[in-house]
Amino acid sequence: MSLLGYGLRRLHAALALGLVAFASATHAAQFPVSTAAEIAAAAALAQPGDTLVMQDGVWNSADILFSANGTVAQPITLRAATLGRVHLTGQSRLRLSGNYLVVDGLTFTNGFRTSGDVIAFRENTTTFANHSRLTNCAIVDYNPPNLTNDTKWVSLYGVSNRVENCYL
Repeated sequence: MSLLGYGLRRLHAALALGLVAFASATHAAQFPVSTAAEIAAAAALAQPGDTLVMQDGVWNSADILFSANGTVAQPITLRAATLGRVHLTGQSRLRLSGNYLVVDGLTFTNGFRTSGDVIAFRENTTTFANHSRLTNCAIVDYNPPNLTNDTKWVSLYGVSNRVENCYL
């Protein structure tokens, strides 16, 4: 074998190894979560492209803060394990904070908020969500008994956020 052929084979092998290392370094992680506290902890560790997967079932009075930062190409997602099988009940609420977040497949039902928002694209009055999306979610039978209470199903704050394919 010529010296040039040997060098090209080594270069090819090095490039292949580099691509494998790059692919495994960019592999997105999935975090199974079953409580609001686990969502907060997993979101703090999440990297762009990662997904937090909510356990199917009833989540009673869950106060969920989904705070993370994805990228335009790799958002961070919070989703139901099975579309429509995560039921947030009681006094449950969801707050999004950060950039490039996706919430997918949640159902708020058989409960209500006595004040404020069921879903808010902000953590508080100064920390918002931007470039984020709520999709394939539903809010059904989620009204306070006293209809004079000031509540909202979904409140959009920040910039470039969207709600799509949702049933309210």
